[in-house]
Amino acid sequence: MGAVGLIEEPEHVIRILADGDADVVFAVRATLRDPNWARKVLKASGSPARWPDQYAWAIGAEG
Repeated sequence: MGAVGLIEEPEHVIRILADGDADVVFAVRATLRDPNWARKVLKASGSPARWPDQYAWAIGAEG
C-alpha cells in the first residue's frame, strides 16, 4: 500500500512508514520542488545518505 498527497515534511514520511500506514510513500510534488528532498528524508531518519559515486567525484565528497 502506498501513501500519497500533502506529504511535504521528511518527518511525515518517517512517521507514515514507522507506523506501518504504508509500504511506500509517493512525494512527487515535494521532489519536484526540491530534487534533494529524498536525501533530506534519509538524513532526518538517521540513515546514511551517500552521494552516487559519479556525483561524489564531481563535488569532491566521499560517496
